Amino acid sequence: MRYVTIDPTRTAVKVIDADNHPSAVEAAGLEIGQVDHGVIERDPFTGIGVSICVYEYSLFVPADAQKYFAINGKLYGGKALLYAFDEKGETIDLTRVPDVFFFGSARAVEMAIAAGQIERPRSATLGWEWPQPKPEYFNR
Repeated sequence: MRYVTIDPTRTAVKVIDADNHPSAVEAAGLEIGQVDHGVIERDPFTGIGVSICVYEYSLFVPADAQKYFAINGKLYGGKALLYAFDEKGETIDLTRVPDVFFFGSARAVEMAIAAGQIERPRSATLGWEWPQPKPEYFNR
């Protein structure tokens, strides 16, 4: 199966082949059980889409210790895995890589937010927004 890894430390986007999703997660430098998944895009007509897998607390890492990138106006931190899915939600070969924009610093991220190029990550439920530290709730 074809996947894509993203490494913002190296500003690298790499196509890989992996036998299964767990192998691809590990190849991306992530740990099974410590990741979150999200949908990057989905075609409303075909149902085919692209998802991302990242370290679950990547945006809570202190800004001076993290490397960032954006896809479709959304900010992500650390290494990531992109994969495609079909209309049933089954993983399929990723055939098109969305544009990935890398940021050299948290200041560059703030400038992109101010310019309206990306959204500031936030959680109304947690009362959190980037670059605040991890909410106390997660320290329990």
